[in-house]
Amino acid sequence: MLSILDEPIEMKRSLGTLSYFGYILSGANILFGPWVTYEEYKNLHLKPKKK
Repeated sequence: MLSILDEPIEMKRSLGTLSYFGYILSGANILFGPWVTYEEYKNLHLKPKKK
């Protein structure tokens, strides 16, 4: 949760409310805390890697 608090509010709004709550309420984040920052999560959805 601390990594989310360190990031600017603008980044939280960039993917939309549903994506933000999907990040916050995912099972892994609830049990163990964020594995990736919200910025990394956002980049996974905005810039998927090619194989």
